[in-house]
Amino acid sequence: MVYYNDRERNRIAWKEYEDLSLGQEVKINTSKGSKVTVGYVSDILGKKIEVGDLSVFPTQMKRVKDNEVGLDGYVLTDRWMSESNSPEDVKEITVLFEGSLVDPKHNMTGTLNDWGRTDAQMAAKIWMGQWAGIRGSKPKQLALAGDRLKEIMDKYPNARVSLYAHSLGSMDGQVALASLEDSYLQRIDGAYLYEGPNTYPILTDKERRQVDKIKYKIFNYIDRKDIVTIGYPEKGSEGAVGTIVNINSKDRKNIGTQHMWGGYEYDSGYLNVRESDLQDYRLARAKQAMEQFDIKKKALSERYQKMVAAGYTRTEMIYLDSEQATTFASSLQNLAAISTEAIMAFCDYGVSKVSGRWDALLAQAQAMPNVSRLLSEAEVIDALSQVGATKDTVETSIITELKDMRNKAVKTKEEFDGLSSKLLNGIQELVKRDEGLAREYKRWGNI
Repeated sequence: MVYYNDRERNRIAWKEYEDLSLGQEVKINTSKGSKVTVGYVSDILGKKIEVGDLSVFPTQMKRVKDNEVGLDGYVLTDRWMSESNSPEDVKEITVLFEGSLVDPKHNMTGTLNDWGRTDAQMAAKIWMGQWAGIRGSKPKQLALAGDRLKEIMDKYPNARVSLYAHSLGSMDGQVALASLEDSYLQRIDGAYLYEGPNTYPILTDKERRQVDKIKYKIFNYIDRKDIVTIGYPEKGSEGAVGTIVNINSKDRKNIGTQHMWGGYEYDSGYLNVRESDLQDYRLARAKQAMEQFDIKKKALSERYQKMVAAGYTRTEMIYLDSEQATTFASSLQNLAAISTEAIMAFCDYGVSKVSGRWDALLAQAQAMPNVSRLLSEAEVIDALSQVGATKDTVETSIITELKDMRNKAVKTKEEFDGLSSKLLNGIQELVKRDEGLAREYKRWGNI
């Protein structure tokens, strides 16, 4: 599993709007300037029916049904699904739900389905559910999204699932996740939902309980300057699907641009998140990262047991050691990124609160009755110093300490990233040089 930062996840979500073809390798640019493969297009929801699909009647009929209600998107698998590969071999899938279509010239039906039959209905239903307590039936597209997600997970029964969605797609994702039984929920690694209305008010009590079980794995990104993001609580995540992440965004003065992530700002690949949301956001990400780490350890242990049962060779032992090292390196790299971000935010917040504290204290002391009349500024400063209050003790030294802490955290992360990269590159080089080890990666990787 590849760890992505906020900027890279946004690039993955953008792929839902591209015209992708079956079998196509889908790549994104990383923050470091390299390219990484997200997956291969193995299933298409709605969109056009391609040559090659026509001979597969069930697939064709599903696409037609998707088109009828406006459900569009892609399923990416961690390997190219050739005739020699089985769906049972797939370990990771990425589901992309596309947002509202705006193309009346070329696809009037799709545009009407998205905006008229789904978006407009949902706006009214969210309002009635939130303010009047009335829960109506869900638009057909949202109901079908849940069915499709289950079908996808059934098709790839051994795969962990990541879901990305924007706008109308976010509503599809919210409702689809809420429809899952526990056995499906356990296979969700993470859901990243952008700029969609809050569907929580129209969910049933059962659906709310289900989606709340994985609240820490669903990140619901909201730009309050985007008019589409309606129905969310002003503070916190109660009464919403997932963990609400309010973005400190730029005002782009354009509704369309604002809605299409135009106001998002990043610092070293991470979003500028509203201060009041940072703690919950980081706690959710840390819990998610620890769960993924535990899942990797369990999978590695199960693989080890199978190898022992089969009787393993020296090459297989080297493979196991390298797999274990890879798992720990990538997982700890993820946790290090989250921890460093939290430390940096704490230090920056502390500096902002401490800056100017000395001037404020001095002004407060001088404003006391008769002080300014009886004492000069120098005398006030001397009096404060006698009780241990100087510019250095109340401001300068604290800022210096916080900045040092921040710099050490960044340096430690950079050093750890370097060590992790060397370890991972070393393993890759070892596999390239050792044909036997390469065979074991292919053999045991499919178990």
